[in-house]
Amino acid sequence: YDGGGFDITGLTIVSSEDGQGLFGYASQYTNLKNINLKEVDIKGNSYVGGLIGNFGFGQLENCHVSGKVEGTGNFVGGLAGLYNNSNVGEGMKNCSTSVDVIGINYVGGLAGKSGYTTIDSCYSKGSVKGVDIVGGLVGNVASHSTNVKVTNSYSLASVTTTTNGRVGGLVGLN
Repeated sequence: YDGGGFDITGLTIVSSEDGQGLFGYASQYTNLKNINLKEVDIKGNSYVGGLIGNFGFGQLENCHVSGKVEGTGNFVGGLAGLYNNSNVGEGMKNCSTSVDVIGINYVGGLAGKSGYTTIDSCYSKGSVKGVDIVGGLVGNVASHSTNVKVTNSYSLASVTTTTNGRVGGLVGLN
């Protein structure tokens, strides 16, 4: 899907279900690009993201989210709750968030968890709060592969945990 760089403003989702975001789940080999979401207010359980709740095997490029994203469960991120199992060379590129993110475990300013993906030229601002595995950019980067890379990316988000959980300014757990 190509959003053409147009803005979507004021997207509001209030749910107690999993898989919340502009897109709840995406099938394999989906590419999302040039999407701008402003002033979102998204609430769900697990797999909650501003753009997408659960995403695998595809690319996110030039996607930007501002607002608030909250999950009462796990895998909560400003852009994607869970971004998993990308093909080599695919991942997040030129994406950003300015979001207040709240979740339990696997919580991040950009993504709650990024598994087997590359993250290039991305950043996050705002705040990130959770219990465990909480990161300014990504809660957890699954690094079981040499294909996992975070390059030219940063976070200015304030990061807090409500316990002595694993927390990091960039990545909560690698």
